[in-house]
Amino acid sequence: RGGSCDRQRVQREMNGEEAHGDGDVYVSAHRECAFDRLFALEDGDDLVLCIFDNLPLLHAFALAATDHKMRDLCKLWFPWRAAKTIHPPHPVTEFLVRKYFGLASLAVTQFEHSKPFALGKGWAVNVAEKVVTAASMMRRLGAYESAEEVLLLSVGATREELPGDAVVENLGVQLLQGAMSEALRHLDQSLEQCEDHQVFDAVNHVLCELVRVSEEKRLSFHYFNKMLPYAARAVEYGKRATRALSNRGGRPDLEGEMRRLVVVNKCWLALSVWNEEPPGEETGTAVSGGFLLDMKHVRSELAELSIKTGSSDMESLALLEQAEGTSRYCEAAYLRQGEEALRQYDLAQVSFERALELLERSKGKRSIEYAACCVELGVCIGNRRRTVDFTPRAKLLAAQWYHRGFSIRKNTLGHQHPLTVRAGFGYASHCRD
Repeated sequence: RGGSCDRQRVQREMNGEEAHGDGDVYVSAHRECAFDRLFALEDGDDLVLCIFDNLPLLHAFALAATDHKMRDLCKLWFPWRAAKTIHPPHPVTEFLVRKYFGLASLAVTQFEHSKPFALGKGWAVNVAEKVVTAASMMRRLGAYESAEEVLLLSVGATREELPGDAVVENLGVQLLQGAMSEALRHLDQSLEQCEDHQVFDAVNHVLCELVRVSEEKRLSFHYFNKMLPYAARAVEYGKRATRALSNRGGRPDLEGEMRRLVVVNKCWLALSVWNEEPPGEETGTAVSGGFLLDMKHVRSELAELSIKTGSSDMESLALLEQAEGTSRYCEAAYLRQGEEALRQYDLAQVSFERALELLERSKGKRSIEYAACCVELGVCIGNRRRTVDFTPRAKLLAAQWYHRGFSIRKNTLGHQHPLTVRAGFGYASHCRD
C-alpha cells in the first residue's frame, strides 16, 4: 500500500501538480541547509541537472521532493531533458508513453493553424526537437506505433493518412501504396520546402528516427510476413534521409547508419519479392540472376561503407558485419536447399560471429547491440536447421543463441519489452520442436 502511495505521489509530480497531505510536506530547514553549499556554487544548478540525468526517474523525483529549489530545477529537467535519460525497464512505462505522446501531440497541435503546415525555424525548435526526443524515448520503451504516429504528424500528415498496421499481411511493393503513400508524400514535400539549414536538419532528424522506429519494430516480429511492412517503411524513410544527407552534406556517421539500415531491409524486401519464384539451377537464369544481383549490390554497398568506416570505430564495423551476415542469410533462405545454401549459411554464421567479437570489445557482452546480434545468429541457425542441417546440434545452437539474447534483453529491457518477447518466442520455438 505504501508503494502504491509513492507511485501516486511520483505521478502527481510528473503531472506538475503540487503535493500536500501527510508524508508529502517536502520542505524542512534541515534539508534546505543540506543543499546550501551545492546551490552556492557558480554552476550549482547545472550540477543538480547532471545529477538528475544520472538517477533513475523515480529517484530523481524523490530528490526533487526534498527542497523547493530542487523541485524548481526538476521542472527544468522534466520532461524534455529527462526524456533523453529514460530507458527500459521502467515501472511506469505506459504512463510515460501516454505522457510524452500527449506532450508531443500538443507541440504539433500548436502549429496546426498554419495552412499549409509551416516548416520554419519555430517548427524546428518548438515541434521537431520535442517530437524527436519524445519519439526516441517511446521507441526505447517499445511503443513503436505511438512513436511513428507522432513523427509523421509532426511533418503535417493527418491521422487518416498514417500507414497503420492494416497492411501487415501485404507483401513487397504493395506496402508502399495506399495509406502509406500519403505519409511519404508529406515527407517529400517537407524535404522540398527546406531552405533553411536548421529546418533541413530537423526534418532529417525526424526521418532518421522514423527509420530507427521501423527497424526496431521489424526486429520485434518472429514471422517473415509480419516483418515486411516495417522493412518497407525503413527503406522508404531511409532512402529519403540518405539522399538528403548526401546532397546537403549531412553528418557522415548519420548517413552511414541510414545507408546500412536501408541495405539490411532491402535484403528482406528482395527476399519477399523473389521468394515466390523457385531459384534457378544456375546463377545465370533470370530468376536467380535477379535476386543474386540484388545481393551482389547489397554487399558492394556494405564493402563501400566498411572502407569509409575508421578502424577504431569497432561498433560501426560490427554492425556492418552483422548486415553482411543478414545478406548471406537471406541468400541462403532464398536458395532453400543444396550445397550453395549450406555455404551461404556458413558465411552468414562467420559474419555474425565476427560482429559479436567486435561488439564484445566495443559495447560489452551485456549490451543491447550484442543481444540483437545473438538473436540474429539464432534466426540464421534456426532456419538452417529447418532446411539443410537437420541435426540436434543445430537445434541446440539455435536455442542457445536465442536464449543468450533473451537473457540480456530480459535484464536490460524488461520481460515485457517487444524485443524481449520476440527473443523468448524464438527460444521457445526451438525448445519445442
